[in-house]
Parts: sequence; structure tokens; C-alpha cells
Amino acid sequence: MSYWSYALINNRLGEIYFTRKDGENVIEGHSYLRPNEHLTKREAAAIQHHIQLNSYSYYHQKYTHFLSRLKYASTNRVKYPQAQARVRNLES
Repeated sequence: MSYWSYALINNRLGEIYFTRKDGENVIEGHSYLRPNEHLTKREAAAIQHHIQLNSYSYYHQKYTHFLSRLKYASTNRVKYPQAQARVRNLES
């Protein structure tokens, strides 16, 4: 089953996508968001809650969690058309 969460990735707001395999998280990929993209109070509260726990650096297809220093390899197998479509709609 796939999950997603708001996160800070290289100090930029984004969504991180992951699955659970054998009791461990496997990060599938991420997409960056613009800060003004989510305007509701509920989403802003969710962003503030999630980014306190989810801060990652992404370098050479590896994610490093800032709080626990755990390293995750990126699978880069999944493309996220919903995130790409959202960016295209904002740019036009």
C-alpha cells in the first residue's frame, strides 16, 4: 500500500511518497510544492505538523532523515502524474 506525507526535502516543501515492505518504509519518490499551493487552514496545520517530523536531504538518489540519520535508497520506479499535473496547472 502506498502512502504520502508532507515533508521538507532539501529545505523545500514537498510531498514524499513511500510504501511499507516487510515492516519498513521504502521511499518511492518525492515532488516539490509551492508554499502558496495549499491555502486551507486544515492543510496548513497538517503541513506544520508533518514537517516537524519529516525532514530529509536528497542527494545521489538517497534520502537521509535529519532527526534519526537513517538513510533510505530511492527506488525511482514510480512517477506521480497528480503532482506533475498540479504543477502544470499552476504554471499555466
